[in-house]
Amino acid sequence: MPFALNETQMLALASLRSQAASNAIEYWQIYKWLAEEMMSNGVARSDPTVLWLRGAAEAPREQLRITKLHAHRVNPQCGLTPRSS
Repeated sequence: MPFALNETQMLALASLRSQAASNAIEYWQIYKWLAEEMMSNGVARSDPTVLWLRGAAEAPREQLRITKLHAHRVNPQCGLTPRSS
């Protein structure tokens, strides 16, 4: 299904882009917003563009979670110890 941003959405996207450029938000938040906008306008959740946007939005958050978990595993100050071999 074809999808085009309307004027209000274009202004919102420009605002989000400006916020990301100034490090107020991260780009994954734009990808998430755009995927949600597309789906709320009738684009299927299985649409390749929606899938790409959703994946691009989730990847940085998953990487951050893994990084934090790893930091806790290797930092004895947090009370966790590495597994023995």
